[in-house]
Amino acid sequence: MIGALVILSLAVQEPPRPPGSFLVDKSLTAQVMALGVWHFDYPGLDEHKTDEGDKVDVLTPDRQAQVRAVCDSLLKYAPTKICLEARDQATLDRLYAEYRDGKHRDSRNEIFQLGCRLALELGHEKVYAIDSGQLSAELATDDRFKAWTEALFAKSRREKLGTDPYVDKYREWFEYGDKLTKDLSVRDNLAYMNSDEALRLSHGIYLTDLSRVSSDAAADALSIWWYNRNLRIFSRIGRVKEAGDRLLVIIGAGHVPILKHCFESSPEYQWVPVAKFLD
Repeated sequence: MIGALVILSLAVQEPPRPPGSFLVDKSLTAQVMALGVWHFDYPGLDEHKTDEGDKVDVLTPDRQAQVRAVCDSLLKYAPTKICLEARDQATLDRLYAEYRDGKHRDSRNEIFQLGCRLALELGHEKVYAIDSGQLSAELATDDRFKAWTEALFAKSRREKLGTDPYVDKYREWFEYGDKLTKDLSVRDNLAYMNSDEALRLSHGIYLTDLSRVSSDAAADALSIWWYNRNLRIFSRIGRVKEAGDRLLVIIGAGHVPILKHCFESSPEYQWVPVAKFLD
C-alpha cells in the first residue's frame, strides 16, 4: 500500500519550473530584431575587401526595387525604434532631418537606404545611433596605457603557433559571398547572411586562431577589441530600449552573432529572427 502511494505521488508531481518562469516579465520586455547587412557603400573598413567587379550598386532601378521589397517586408514587423550603425547621435539627428527634407536619397549607405527610409515611412521622429568604438582604441591613445596596449597586440600576433588553416577557408567563403551578392536579390542575399548557420560560423573567424597561440595575449586582445565593441553596442541599445518596444537594429552582419547571444540570454528581450520577414 505504501509503495503504491509513493508511485502515485511521483506520478502527480509537477515538473520543475522552467527558468524563464522566474525571470521573464512581459511587462518589462522589449522585442528586438537585428538585420545583418553588407555595407551598401563599401567603405572598405573591414579586413575583407570586396573586389570592384563584385560590388553591387543599390541605386540602379532593379536594385532599388529589391531594396523596396526588403523595406516592405521589414515594415510588417512594425518597429517602434530603429537603431543604426552610427556613433554620434547629434550627427545622426542632423542626417535624418536632412533625409526628411529630401536629401541623401542618392546615398548608397544602408543607414539611408533602409534605416531612414523605414523610419520616415513609419513616422518616427528619431533614429538611434548605437555604434561604439572599442576599449582597445581608447587605451591606445591614452599615454598611461598606450605602450601596454601596443605590446599586448604585438604579443598576440607574435605568439601564434603556425598558420591557421581556416584563414583560407574563410577567405574562400567571403569571396563566394561577394559573388553571391551580385547573383541574388537583395532580400535573398540578406536572408542567406542572416541564416543561423551563416551567423554562427561567420563569428568563427575571430576564434579559430585562439587555440594556436602560446599565451592568453590573443584572447585578451580580442576581448578589449571586438567583444568590447559589441558589448558596448548591446549596452547602447539597452539605453534606447523601453518595455514594449519592437526594436530593429540594422548593422554590419559581423556584429550580429555576439548581439544575438546577448539578446537571447537577457530576460529583458525577446529575440525575433529576421529570417521570418525575409522568406
